[in-house]
This record gives sequence, C-alpha cells and structure tokens, in this order.
Amino acid sequence: RPVTVCVAGDWNGWSPYDDCMVRLGDTPLYFTTIELPVDARVEYLLVVDDRPTRDPLNPQRSIGPKSNSEVRMPEYESPRKPCDAPSGEIRNLTVSSKALGYSIEVWVYVPPVRRESYPTLYVLDGGDYLRYAEMHEVLDCLIHRGEIPPLIAVFVQPTFRDCEYATNPAFLEFLTNELVPLIDERFPTERNPSSRGIMGVSLGGLAALYAGLSRPDLFGRVAAQSGAFVGPSVLRAVCPAVEHIDVLALAESAPPSLRVVLQWGEFDLIHWIDIKEANERMYSTLVERGFDVKALVVPEGHNWGCWRGHLAELLRALWEWSDHLEPRRMFS
Repeated sequence: RPVTVCVAGDWNGWSPYDDCMVRLGDTPLYFTTIELPVDARVEYLLVVDDRPTRDPLNPQRSIGPKSNSEVRMPEYESPRKPCDAPSGEIRNLTVSSKALGYSIEVWVYVPPVRRESYPTLYVLDGGDYLRYAEMHEVLDCLIHRGEIPPLIAVFVQPTFRDCEYATNPAFLEFLTNELVPLIDERFPTERNPSSRGIMGVSLGGLAALYAGLSRPDLFGRVAAQSGAFVGPSVLRAVCPAVEHIDVLALAESAPPSLRVVLQWGEFDLIHWIDIKEANERMYSTLVERGFDVKALVVPEGHNWGCWRGHLAELLRALWEWSDHLEPRRMFS
C-alpha cells in the first residue's frame, strides 16, 4: 500500500513534514533531493506514516543517546582517533551540596604528566562528555602532543539538569562556593582565573557562560558548544521554580575579562529554538563589549557527533589561543 515517507533531520529542525519523498514508480523505493554543504555532517530519521525510524539502507549511525542515521559529505573531516598516549587517572567523588540540598556526582581527571600544580577545567554534563565524547582520551592526546597544558578536568554530572543549568543561582553557588574550594583543597590546582576554565553543551554551555560572567574572579576561560543562550521566558518553561538570569543582558554589562570560545552548527536548532541565531547574537555582543572571543561555526547540528568532532579544536583554542581555528570556519 502507498505510504507517506518524509525525512526529518538537522537541516530542517527535525520537522516530519518539510522534506517528503516521492515514490519511484511502482517500486518500494522513495526519493527526495536535499542540498548540503560539501563538508557537512548531518543526522536524520525517516518518518514513515508519522513513525520515525532509522534509514534501513544506511548503516552509518550517530553517537549519543539517540542513535540516528548519519550522512557525512565528501569533504567532512572525521575527528582524529585516540592516539597512543599515557592515560590520565579518573577519580570519582560524590559532593554533598548545601546550596542545592542534594548530592552531585563528579569525576576528576588527573593528567599523567606530574607537576606541582595544574590548570583546572570544569566540564558540565561531565558524564556525557566522558561517555559520548571520550573526553578523557581527547585530553590524553592533546596533553601528550603538547597542544594544551597538562590540566585537571572536573566532570560534573547534573542531578536535575534542566533546573541546575537554567541560570540557577543555587547551582552557581554550588559551583563557586562549594565545588571549586573542594577541588582546590584536594588537588594541586593553580588558583587564579586564567588557570581555571568552565565549559558545557547546550544548557550546560549557558550555565558555563553564566558562571564565567558572574564570577570572573574564579573563571577566566569559558567554552560553550551550541550554547542555549535563551532568555528567561524560555527558561521558565524549562524550570519554573527558579528566578532566571538574562545572560545576554549580563554579557552587555559584565567587565570583558574572559576568554570565550563559542562553537555552534549551521543547522543548530532545538525544535523552535534557533540556537545558531542565539549564538550569533551572543558572539556579536561579546565582541562589541571587548571580550577575548572566538567562534567556530561548522555545517552540523545540535548533537554529540558535532560536539565530539570539534572538541579537540575547541580545547586547543580555549587554552592555547593561537592559530588552531581555521579561518574558513571563523564567524564574521
């Protein structure tokens, strides 16, 4: 019987109706034509009679909690595979927070290179960065090749993610008044803002920039991958229990003391929320305010395949700040 087959993917905001296929004669085959940049990587699903499914004729699958079908265009450059490098040590901590009223799970990466003290990078959505981005292996390689300094990475796993990351003052208090002092007490850290960074993806990127703008005395470096730089009206729908902060307004008034790296995709959408536009707006604001800011824009979407693929590039830019971002990818 005839069926309706459409394609929902990164390029159309995962709409199940925008790119529908045409049946090829009386065959069971359906087709459509979609134009993409020659170096793009996109994820998609077929929507067959309103039921999403992976493409049975495409064996390529994406990484992340949702295993979608994936297309890599001819000039897409895959991230380098893990190198033969010494492995850092990962230690597990459970931190009881008075500010939040519950415990937070934390993993601390200690590099294999021994020094008297280390810079520190706080990684929001830390469990996902370890699971889907293999960030500990990325750090091993970058440190081994001398592309970033040996550093301690603190992978912070959310307990109630939406409310913690939606510019929550209680979570900011946990980070700045509880977790940072605890890590500084237990590990040989360099205790100055230029040696302390924070990063995250999506809402985690919003929370990272909120922390950096609010406490430049603690954090001197911020990185956000597809940061969900949305206003309080959207955040109230995510977490109505919190008095939210307008981070764009905060950026317009905060002293330009941070080094900021933003990375987003040309197809960066979350349903109706245009993450690409929000990042362009935030980037322009930070530039106008005089922040030390760089942006990496790639022909991909809002997913772990994108964030994993450009993690090494992001980290090199965050810590070295030289010529690691290719000019063709710089936003202007």
